Amino acid sequence: AWDMDTQLAWAKLRTTVGWDHISDYTRHDHDIWYTELSCTYGDITGRCTRGGLGHISQAVDNYTFKTRLDWQKFTVGNVSHQPYFGAEYIYSDAWTERHNQSESYVINAAGKKTNHTIYHKGKGSLGIDNYTLYMADRISWRNVSLMPGVRYDYDNYLSNHNISPRFMTEWDIFADQTSMITAGYNR
Repeated sequence: AWDMDTQLAWAKLRTTVGWDHISDYTRHDHDIWYTELSCTYGDITGRCTRGGLGHISQAVDNYTFKTRLDWQKFTVGNVSHQPYFGAEYIYSDAWTERHNQSESYVINAAGKKTNHTIYHKGKGSLGIDNYTLYMADRISWRNVSLMPGVRYDYDNYLSNHNISPRFMTEWDIFADQTSMITAGYNR
C-alpha cells in the first residue's frame, strides 16, 4: 500500500492506495474422489476415502483507494469539535478455474455408486465494487466527549445500500487521560 499524508492549513488529509493478490493452486493426482462406506482398512466408522478432485486455481485481486480528512480542532463557546470525513473504494476481482473434469461419489455397502457428482472443467470470475462514505464529529466539553457519526456502504454485487449509525461517548475520570470509561453504539 502507498500512504500519503498532506497537512493543509485547516485539516490533515490521508490518502491510501493499495493492491493485494491472494492465489491458490491445488493439484490432486486423481480426478475421482470417492468414499467407500464399508472397507476393512478405513477409519473407525469403517469408511475410507480415496482420490482427489483434479487441478483447481483461484485468485482474488483487491484494488483499494481510501481518503480521510481530519479537521483541526475548533471551539464554539466551551465546546470543542474535531470532525472528520472519509471515503473508500475497493474493487475485488475474483476468478476460479477447474482445469479438468472430476467427479465424486459414495460406494455403499452393497458396492453401488450413490451421490454421484460431476464437476465440469471451466472458469468463473466476478468483479465487485464496494463504496463507503463516513463522517463523525468528536465533541468535547471538559472531561466528557461524544462522537456521533454515520457510515454509508454500497456494493454492486447484491446492490446493498447500508446506512450505519456510529456513536461513542467517553469520560476521562481524572481529566488527565489515565483512566477512561468508553461506551459506544455501532452497527
